[in-house]
Amino acid sequence: MIVGNLVAGLGGRSMTAFDALNRDIKRYKTMFYEQPAVKREMTYFLHKMPTVKSVDEVVEDPRLMKVMLTAFGLESQTFAKAMIKKTIVEGTTDPKAFARKIVDPKYRQLSAAFDFPNKGLANVKDEKWISDVLNQYVDNAMEAEIGETSPTLRLAMYFQRKAPKVQTWYEVLGDRALYEVARKIANLPEEIVKVDIDKQVQMFKDRINIGDFSNPTAMRGLLNKYMVRADTENPQVAAASSPALQVLQAAPMTGFGPIVTIDPTLFANFRPAR
Repeated sequence: MIVGNLVAGLGGRSMTAFDALNRDIKRYKTMFYEQPAVKREMTYFLHKMPTVKSVDEVVEDPRLMKVMLTAFGLESQTFAKAMIKKTIVEGTTDPKAFARKIVDPKYRQLSAAFDFPNKGLANVKDEKWISDVLNQYVDNAMEAEIGETSPTLRLAMYFQRKAPKVQTWYEVLGDRALYEVARKIANLPEEIVKVDIDKQVQMFKDRINIGDFSNPTAMRGLLNKYMVRADTENPQVAAASSPALQVLQAAPMTGFGPIVTIDPTLFANFRPAR
């Protein structure tokens, strides 16, 4: 909880913590993955994953599953071994593949990362592949820790990281976290979930330019709206905020912090965790 505790001390308003976190994101990520428990699981994954000989070995190993599924935002599915195996084995090319039938795009991302129908287990033996998965693990696990202190801040960090990659509103509607942030940005009520999906897409199009997700300045303004609205709905935060701070105004542009790249050689001197 090192990062979570630090975030808790950054101020009651989400925008304050968001700016501080982004200004020094590299240091926060380093502090997070250097925690003994985190590093132990990452080291285990680094050494164990290249040795597996079947998908069954992966899904039957709770430590591999925890890191892998957390990396793809599916940490709540560690118990669903058969479903995860099906997701990996069937790939994403066949229209009938399991991952293609699930609305949540995270399953397709997991399946595509393995590319099992074309490559078998070749990817899991590749250092770059493992490094990419571990980077995603750090992102999601750290955001989850932040969420224990501030769910609003966790969603803002997730949206900042994932939204620039989406190309259609259907992708946003398929991701519950992206959807929740976008809904608040658009100032739409929770009840719209009951509306036909095509009509929901049109509602979002009328209120938000999806192209703004890949524009850092525009994205900062959108996230300001989200965090102010979310904080206003939180009585503890709203009570501490002046009326002026509750107005939806864009804060000064601070830019986004650098992304930490985990070099596979980082753990070269470590022995596999037991």
